Amino acid sequence: MLERAPVVDALIGARVIARRMADRDEEGKYTEEYPDEAFLSAIEAVDVASTQNIADEVGCSYDLAYRRLKALEADGALDSHQVRSAFVWLKS
Repeated sequence: MLERAPVVDALIGARVIARRMADRDEEGKYTEEYPDEAFLSAIEAVDVASTQNIADEVGCSYDLAYRRLKALEADGALDSHQVRSAFVWLKS
């Protein structure tokens, strides 16, 4: 069985670290991949502004969309209405 050279292991490790750090700024803090404006624009772009439709429009997960929309609602930028088991979002 062939063993990898230590140099190869070091290069692989450097690539993994670089990928992990790609979404962070110079201070190591995560950068915002989906700005608030993306969620606000998505509300106007979809026919029915449900959490799932907004998540699909923005290109993020349902859970992320729900958390961000709830934060925007807490800030007063949005209102929500529950329709059966779904939330529908409206700009305030």
